[in-house]
Amino acid sequence: MLKSESISEKDADFRLVPMYNLDARGGFGGNEEVDVAEYIVDYIPFKDAKQGDICVPIIGNSMAPTYCAGAIVLLHRVEQWADFLELGQVYMIVLKDGRRLIKELRASQEDRKSKYLCVSHNPTFDPVELPKDMISRVFLVRAVYAKTAM
Repeated sequence: MLKSESISEKDADFRLVPMYNLDARGGFGGNEEVDVAEYIVDYIPFKDAKQGDICVPIIGNSMAPTYCAGAIVLLHRVEQWADFLELGQVYMIVLKDGRRLIKELRASQEDRKSKYLCVSHNPTFDPVELPKDMISRVFLVRAVYAKTAM
């Protein structure tokens, strides 16, 4: 028999985080949704979420096994990303043309001043050099919520 658990007083450190109609993709193609209205489709409880955090689902498998398709990631906007980003972290990057990518960012091997190296966790995908001037917004991936089958 399965027991249903409800959120109790001891779980008060969770926050209901808005999940948007957008997604984060592992690859560079497929979500060219320029000027799509962003709106909330649900609220997901995350422990230790901060004010202003959002969440979106993952599409694709280039970041598997760390972030698999169907998982939901908790995101925190990095306001001054152009001044400083902690390399080696995973970010959702919003490009100026509307595409949204989820990648681990590292120092560019070609040009550290004007590019990042976007690395997939799935070894079948090659790293890609990304010009910084293509980026409009950056969100740090703070947590992942993945449903598991039993």
